[in-house]
Amino acid sequence: MNRRRFLLAASAAVVGGGVALGLNRTSTDTSGTLRMNVPMRSDILDMDVPHTVYLPPDYSADDGLPVVYLLHGGTTDDNTTWARSGELQVTLDTMISDGRIPPMAVLCPDGRRDPAALADRQPRTYYMNDLDGQFRWEDMFVREFIPKLEEHYGVGGQPAKRGISGYSMGGYGALLHATLYPGMFAAAAGLSSSHRTDEQLMEMSQEEYDHLFGAAWGYGLEGSERFNEHERHYNLVDIIHRTPPEQLGNTGFYLDVGSSDDNALVANAELREAFTDQRIDHEFVTHPGAHSWDFWRGALTRVLEFMAHRFPDSTTGSFLFEGL
Repeated sequence: MNRRRFLLAASAAVVGGGVALGLNRTSTDTSGTLRMNVPMRSDILDMDVPHTVYLPPDYSADDGLPVVYLLHGGTTDDNTTWARSGELQVTLDTMISDGRIPPMAVLCPDGRRDPAALADRQPRTYYMNDLDGQFRWEDMFVREFIPKLEEHYGVGGQPAKRGISGYSMGGYGALLHATLYPGMFAAAAGLSSSHRTDEQLMEMSQEEYDHLFGAAWGYGLEGSERFNEHERHYNLVDIIHRTPPEQLGNTGFYLDVGSSDDNALVANAELREAFTDQRIDHEFVTHPGAHSWDFWRGALTRVLEFMAHRFPDSTTGSFLFEGL
């Protein structure tokens, strides 16, 4: 299926399926297009993976626009949450119109293992592969989602035009993929990232541990048993320390945490220390706020500006908006 037919078919599938939020387009010249719950067939997962896509005003698949992947959090969140709760379209439309960021596409994949069920009623994926290999979200994202949708929408196509971010569980997922696959993204931003220190992981109740991490690291593990090879493979601090700094140095890292978000502050300070120890360039900032959308909505503008600094101009090859 060619790119134009894909886009038309995707829109028809969403609207035809009776999803009220399937298409949101306004008539002004400064408005982009937002589609939610657009299906992408995954052979790895043997299911349709829904996503939300934002395409800027005057979008053309031939423009080679940069793309930002935005990952959602846990609880009841899904691929539409950035659009429904995060004011995604109005933020992008305004910032592009004002010239604060260049035109860019945004893709929000669904991080649930069962898109038909609420996230809080199923084990979390945390954007990882399951220990038993039965559900491989990470492989789907890297091997299918990114290459398929970048080709279909005519965006990204190279690390210099690709960014990734997310909040809470999605912040962890964004930093995870940017460190596990060094050089794949020009920029990675974690908002209130749900990294856990060893102490926090040990103190976690059995029910919470199994719900959040059991599928990826092993169910029923207690105390120090949780620090097995699978947990260490996905532990952000361990990844940062074991990866050559020159590889991670190809990505710009940005950590933003609410000043009232106590648990995330402690854990993200550990990430800052790891980046500092390895002499990897990064930004760590705090702003007033807690682990909530009141904080994440405001943080989105900071993330998009950070991404814009890292994306090259497709015409001249120079970096846009150099210097903060």
